[in-house]
Amino acid sequence: MKSRTAIISGIKETRIIERTLDPINENEVLVKVLACNLCTSEYGVWSGKRSNRDLPWGFGHEWSGKVIEAGDKVIGFKKDDFVAGSYEFNSGSRVSLLSFTQGDPDKQGAFKKQKDGLIGQAGCAEYIILPQQSLHKLNKAITPSEGAFLEPVATVYAGIKRLKITPGCNVIVIGAGTMGILNAEIAKFCGARVAITEVLEKKIKTATSMGYPVFNPQDSDFKQQISEFTDGEGADIVIVAVGVESANKQAFEIVKHLGGQVAMFAAGYPDPELGIATNEIHYRRLDILGIFNADFIDFYTSAKILNTARINLKPLIEEKFKFDDIQAAFEAANVPGAYRMSVIIDEEADKHWSPTMD
Repeated sequence: MKSRTAIISGIKETRIIERTLDPINENEVLVKVLACNLCTSEYGVWSGKRSNRDLPWGFGHEWSGKVIEAGDKVIGFKKDDFVAGSYEFNSGSRVSLLSFTQGDPDKQGAFKKQKDGLIGQAGCAEYIILPQQSLHKLNKAITPSEGAFLEPVATVYAGIKRLKITPGCNVIVIGAGTMGILNAEIAKFCGARVAITEVLEKKIKTATSMGYPVFNPQDSDFKQQISEFTDGEGADIVIVAVGVESANKQAFEIVKHLGGQVAMFAAGYPDPELGIATNEIHYRRLDILGIFNADFIDFYTSAKILNTARINLKPLIEEKFKFDDIQAAFEAANVPGAYRMSVIIDEEADKHWSPTMD
């Protein structure tokens, strides 16, 4: 069958091409994509800020859709199920079976080679074919654009589960962008008291509207505000969701003096300095965690989190674009301070979506 697929064909250039998809095998599922959100890494490649992808590139890993057809040996999925996808799970790999999918040398991610030679997951398309292990069923209580957040929620949860979050502990997230707010939402879901630091007025308003205390590090009494929020102890955990040196330095200033944790969630280009001396890490007994990517089990758990409809994703969807307006979507995504741009592949399905709990 034919499928129109969006690709990044050059710096600040996108195209929609027509591809031919092979028939599904007995363990595969054909999915009609409903919505695909544009990730920071993708518009970084589009803008030329990131050069770690060969072009043309079949982008698209934040998507949701509905099942059109399931292979004869597929279990648990049927026609019209609402689904989203994860990195492909290799059932023949010991690494994947141990759920360390990130370390699987055969992991099918951004560098996946499609059967027709296109490189990338190619989820920004009319149709996508995946093995059943790589799909996760979603409740229709969430919209297609919200369901497309499965992958970013999974990467956030992969980090959150490594932190020592206990009910009522103080977590401060640096940055109220898409991933900063997702970190805040999942930390709150896990029982933490959460605040956010931010300097951009637009993002301050968004985080405040969602009920978070927001502290501006440019305020003269910033450290006093942090002290009051944490009862004078400093944050138990700081999550750095902005990839700049000033954010790193801020993290070590506001985390509690002894035994705190700092999660380095965001990458920065160019590579920012850590912002702390190694002896200080030593004497303060600090934990510094690098957070990147997600394992299969993180997707599984994150689908359950999404299905509760208890995390607020609506403020993170800045604007919706028609599939044929993919170039305009990238231009809007590349504007500093923007939240997610959602490309609507099936406009009729999105227009008539009726949220219900399955």
